[in-house]
Amino acid sequence: IVDNDDNPTGEDIYYVYKDKCVECVGHNDAPACADACPTEGCIVWDEAGSSKIEKDDRGAAGEPVVE
Repeated sequence: IVDNDDNPTGEDIYYVYKDKCVECVGHNDAPACADACPTEGCIVWDEAGSSKIEKDDRGAAGEPVVE
């Protein structure tokens, strides 16, 4: 759902933009992105934000931002 040119971090961290994702709502009981994630330790948010993640909104490389 996020290609390499649009990925906020670029390396080993991937984001799914809620407005592009069509794999869960109404189709699956569990988030399909967690099963398809190419990295270890997929974090699935319970509630999606209002917009996509911007570079200034994230933590250091490899560290998730938790509010």
